[in-house]
Amino acid sequence: MERFLGAAGFAVEAHAGQFRNVLDPDRVIPYVTHPIRVCEILIRHGICERENADEILAAAVLHDVVEDTKFTAEDIAERFGDRVAELVVGLTHVPKPEQVERVRKGATDENLIRAADKLANVLDIKELFIDRGDVPEDYGAWIARYLAFAKELAEAIDTGDPVAAGIKKELIEVLMAVVV
Repeated sequence: MERFLGAAGFAVEAHAGQFRNVLDPDRVIPYVTHPIRVCEILIRHGICERENADEILAAAVLHDVVEDTKFTAEDIAERFGDRVAELVVGLTHVPKPEQVERVRKGATDENLIRAADKLANVLDIKELFIDRGDVPEDYGAWIARYLAFAKELAEAIDTGDPVAAGIKKELIEVLMAVVV
């Protein structure tokens, strides 16, 4: 797990000064908590039983680095290897319809990270806005669209893989609990 631990430290550095958009100046949440949560979801659903868990978790914790920071895929490849960089690139700037199509193709490492990412986002929406009864009026439509997208992606997840099946089950349960 050396690569993952190094990647986690790098993610903290890369996302320094970035915060989750919770629309409340009194609640400042460092952005890096999101990719860490994605890793926690993967771990909880059994990713550590995989031979390549170190690569998957490294890519998961770095999945937003290329998209949201000054660092490039080349920086990631240099520090953490070509496979980790390849996974991160596969998760960067992918339009929503294409994400669903990719997930339909099976439980690849990239798609496991993608599904955990969506679950992390839905959990954040639920905990930060819906459970608090604090959905800003201008965010309601965006949240509804995101939840519809997450539902479509969840339905496309292949359940032949135990990690994917667990993430799909949890994602659907959370989506069913969310009422906007």
